[in-house]
Amino acid sequence: SCADTILSLPYRPTLGCRWREVLVFVYNFYALLRLSLYCRFHRVDRVVSNTMTTTIGVRLAALLHLPHEWHIHEMPDSYYGWRPWMITYYRHRMAYRLNTNSYISRYKRDAFRAMVGPQAEGEVHDNPKHNIPVLPSVPHEGTVIGFVGTFERRKNIPLLVKVFGRLYRDNPSLQLLLVGARTPDEIESIRSLCADFLPVVEILPEGDDVAPL
Repeated sequence: SCADTILSLPYRPTLGCRWREVLVFVYNFYALLRLSLYCRFHRVDRVVSNTMTTTIGVRLAALLHLPHEWHIHEMPDSYYGWRPWMITYYRHRMAYRLNTNSYISRYKRDAFRAMVGPQAEGEVHDNPKHNIPVLPSVPHEGTVIGFVGTFERRKNIPLLVKVFGRLYRDNPSLQLLLVGARTPDEIESIRSLCADFLPVVEILPEGDDVAPL
């Protein structure tokens, strides 16, 4: 007997240069205020942040003196937006006395600990797979390899396309479905990599309803 409530609030992540973070810190104040009022009214007793780039969670927890669980999936690397100035900033945030860090791999935990210091100490938790209800499949022929998500650089869609091309040479019944393009340019950039097997590749824009896929 639990319910989810989704609040739509203006928010920006912690990424980029130091001066951008100053602006983000101010910009996120409205969302922080709204969240604090919501948490007080509904007697929220714990705050969980699910990414390195989310610092509004630990700010909220510190403001309300609540326990904070920080689930960190990324690496402290420039590839994920990490900058040297963030070492001191995250050292301060992670030092919150009711904060607990949680990592999805020992490798990531050790990288943060080496970069930030003892404040980044935390436990390693594997993400257990839960049973997902199987919906009736959409009629199709052959095997479809699908991806649903953003086409950001760190998702490495070109590598997926390259691997698919190698599989397709030996399995011509394969199809590739990519969902999540935000602009026509993103679609065209992927199409340019699929010249040898374009007829079996479908690229769709992002959308809210992915169940039919």
